[in-house]
Amino acid sequence: MQRTGLLPVTSNGLEALGHLVSLVEQTTGIDVAVLDAGPDEHGLTVRDPLRNSVFIGVARTDRPMRQRSTLAHELAHVLFEDWSPAAEGTWSERRPEEVRADAFARHLLIPVEGLREFLGDRGPQDMDLALLSQVTQRFLVSTPIAAIALEQAGYITEAVKAQWRAVATPWLAARFGWIDQYRALQAESDRRRAPQRLLARDQRLSGTRCLRAGSGYAPRGRRRNRRGGAPRSGHRSRRATPGVD
Repeated sequence: MQRTGLLPVTSNGLEALGHLVSLVEQTTGIDVAVLDAGPDEHGLTVRDPLRNSVFIGVARTDRPMRQRSTLAHELAHVLFEDWSPAAEGTWSERRPEEVRADAFARHLLIPVEGLREFLGDRGPQDMDLALLSQVTQRFLVSTPIAAIALEQAGYITEAVKAQWRAVATPWLAARFGWIDQYRALQAESDRRRAPQRLLARDQRLSGTRCLRAGSGYAPRGRRRNRRGGAPRSGHRSRRATPGVD
């Protein structure tokens, strides 16, 4: 299967990504839904090889940064065509595909060059929690992901990274005055959402039914699927990304 569409990027590829669900749908053609899921299930990818289509589902959650990283993680599996079933194991024995997907998600959400463009020539001595808050708010990532990116870009030391990974994003938002924005993100990420193309198709079907009703047309019966039956389901991949906020 060929890679689906383009990567969701901004005009220069360095800016923060906005509404990631819509952006992925509009730039890749992949259907994305926000679904109810168990506490340990964060994302899944379903492929239909007959139709050459892909569906990504992410869990409803009040942790918006986790949802964004989960979606980016699942997108990596699609782009790298990781269709083999997940092997049993613990997080300490994570498969290379999962590690690669985590790295992809981090670089997509907070690219190193974008981080450098934002922070300039600051050094480790200039970094504090206020700047961590600014980075987290700008790129809409969790504090652990922000800390990893900052350390990789040379802005903080390994020791500071370890400390900052323990900082909770809601606390940071409350401490530095953007808690209202964070709560709005929470409300959005905790809301069910159907794929945009599915909703558009339903609207078209509803409009057609209204026109038929107005003209007195009555359909004679449900048409059979063109393949002679229900569409075959493709490989299904379920992954719980070890996300944090």
